Order: sequence, then structure tokens, then C-alpha cells
Amino acid sequence: MEHKFGSMDTLEQAFSRAVAESKGKQVYLAMANTYEQAGDISGAEVVYSKALKRPQYKKSKKVWIAYHQFKLRSGNYLHTSYQAIY
Repeated sequence: MEHKFGSMDTLEQAFSRAVAESKGKQVYLAMANTYEQAGDISGAEVVYSKALKRPQYKKSKKVWIAYHQFKLRSGNYLHTSYQAIY
């Protein structure tokens, strides 16, 4: 709701509160999904990057699978994989 009707500041505040007060992994995944559904691919990428930098989610299969599925849906997966090789 904040993404659609609020500002980026209110969205970040709501996100920070949600992560602090509940299960952060689900909040990160839901936020990334919200950005993706709104067509903001770079926003979703930022959220996934933040989640994957957190020590408790770095080894999470659920987060990595969601991230790779997002990359496949966004069509940027092959480009990123090619850059990693070369």
C-alpha cells in the first residue's frame, strides 16, 4: 500500500519497521515481489541484494531460489550469468 500511495520515505520506514517486528525473510521477499509486480525491476533487485547481504539470509535456499526465479522472469538472468563468466 505504501508503495502505491505513499512516498519512498514512508515505504522505507514501513519496511524497516516490518523487518524489525516480524520475520524479516518473508518481508524482504514480499517487498521484492511488490516492486516486481509494480514493474520496478531495479527496486526489486535492490531488495534482493539487501536480503542476500544479511548474514542470516546469505545461505537461505528460499531467498536464493526467489532471487533466481526473479532474474529468470525479468529476462536479465542470461546477461548477468554471461557477465559473471567473462
